[in-house]
Amino acid sequence: MNRDSLRRDRAQRTGEEAHTPSIRRSLAILSALLLLALPLAAQDAARAPLHTPAPAAQDDGFGPPPPPATSGPKMVIEHTEFDWGQVLHGEVVEHSYPVRNEGDDVLRITSVKPG
Repeated sequence: MNRDSLRRDRAQRTGEEAHTPSIRRSLAILSALLLLALPLAAQDAARAPLHTPAPAAQDDGFGPPPPPATSGPKMVIEHTEFDWGQVLHGEVVEHSYPVRNEGDDVLRITSVKPG
């Protein structure tokens, strides 16, 4: 018996697929190509800039430029703390924290947790 027939016999007994030499050869070639390509990709990544610098603002004589435009919701809470004073055990207390949206999109509050 040769190697291929032994592999096929073992594969039939264990339910595995027999790996032929051509598949192994293909996998070895693919692995070698990947190992050769990885250093080249790393060199390209090292040469590429991490970010594109923003163009320098030019002084046009009208003062500083306006802040960049923002988009999306913007939640504003004026008072985030409240002094409850003395509260007796079992006494129910309530306080409202007004929230407003100063953004240009819908503000969705999906959960609230005590702080």
